[in-house]
Amino acid sequence: MSVSVVLVGTQVDLRWQTSKDTVSTAKGRQLSSQIGAEFFECSALTQHNLKQMFDSAILAALEGRRTIKSPRSQLHTSKIKQSFHRIMSITRKLI
Repeated sequence: MSVSVVLVGTQVDLRWQTSKDTVSTAKGRQLSSQIGAEFFECSALTQHNLKQMFDSAILAALEGRRTIKSPRSQLHTSKIKQSFHRIMSITRKLI
């Protein structure tokens, strides 16, 4: 099973407005590379990177759905492939 991870730094607008202790972009990127995640910083208040972050999360969820297969469906798929290859080899012999 494959799982996509999207690491999101929220309320990035606070970093622009105050000098409060915040996690830097560099630290966020470093963590995302360590865990193999996609990284975004966004702000709901200013809409900064919001659409890109949601688009990425939606795509990650859809890709995860495509990669998850039950063992039974994989077995069924391999039987279909075997049957197809058998039919193709018989057809080649006849031609």
